Amino acid sequence: MTAHHSRWLKHPINKKWYKDMKKVFVGIDVSKKTLDASVIAPSLTEDKPVIISYGKFDNRPCGYRKIVSMARKAAKAVDDAEILFCCETTGGYDHALCDYMSDKHLDIWREHAARIAKTRPDHGKDDRKDSILIAEYAWRNRDRAQVYVPSSRSVRDLRQLLLYRRQLVEMRKQLNVRMTDLKATVQSDPTMSFIYSESEKQVKRLTDCIEKCESMIRETIDSDNEMLKNFGHIMTVKGIGLVSAVAIIAYTGNFKTIGVYKSFACYCGTVPFYEDSGTSIHKREYIGHKSNRMVRSYLIQAAHIATIYNEEMVAYKQRMQSKGKPAGIIVNNVANKLLRLVFSLVANDCDYEREHEFKREERLKKKTMSA
Repeated sequence: MTAHHSRWLKHPINKKWYKDMKKVFVGIDVSKKTLDASVIAPSLTEDKPVIISYGKFDNRPCGYRKIVSMARKAAKAVDDAEILFCCETTGGYDHALCDYMSDKHLDIWREHAARIAKTRPDHGKDDRKDSILIAEYAWRNRDRAQVYVPSSRSVRDLRQLLLYRRQLVEMRKQLNVRMTDLKATVQSDPTMSFIYSESEKQVKRLTDCIEKCESMIRETIDSDNEMLKNFGHIMTVKGIGLVSAVAIIAYTGNFKTIGVYKSFACYCGTVPFYEDSGTSIHKREYIGHKSNRMVRSYLIQAAHIATIYNEEMVAYKQRMQSKGKPAGIIVNNVANKLLRLVFSLVANDCDYEREHEFKREERLKKKTMSA
């Protein structure tokens, strides 16, 4: 895909301001297949920055190179200013871009989508406007910009293994559905009997691959002492299994990339977003399109299990049901509670115990009083 650069704007660029700031700002709106990038710079005649150039690119290395080239051209026009790239979290579609920029020693700020969304006007989905908004967000908040630091090799390996395992599970699921449909005709139809038999063999091969993948996941965790410690704490929570625990570790960067519960809840979409309609008191739950739906699905599965086997979550579910809360809201809230608990366990370097938060606060009070 060829970039479509806008013409260089007529507004004069404030080069002195840039000499002090030493930055031009590149906002990148990320989607699965494409990237929309806008470069902005301060203006002598206007209070806010002006757009220098814009382009649409493929979300792959050739597209990344073109974005960098466009940004460097803009920076050269502003006394060779430094460049700050900025994108928002997009459920995983931005990881390759951020890793590429980091490998090239370029500064990219990977900001949480929920924070940028608060500044987004209601103009509908417009990729070009969104890229400008992200660039302006980076300019306004430049003092608190956090340059992306790539995750460790162990974390990146876990992500790849999780994605591969998910693909294998989906393939096995599709074959099992197909076999269920064929079962009634196997006895009387040789062709269907052949397809059913071969499908059975494929299911077995896929199951073996899934088991090998899970074994590799465990080896990866065992090879990293800090990761192994965090994994051990998480696995003490009833309801959370291997896959959901690994997903949390992998997509928090072992709690280094995302170390705050609320930020991760926004990232994976377990914090609901609501839309109001006039003065209506009814609200519709909406999960942001930028959330990581794979991680969310694992957390929802864990929440379902927790409402059966975790005494605290069972009691919570019963309280909410008695108040007439919808099942979907209850499960989502349980997923949030599990996340909050996991972050607390890791932060306090301890295993799960019933009423963990209450007991931890009580111990802190006693410690403070005795000090």
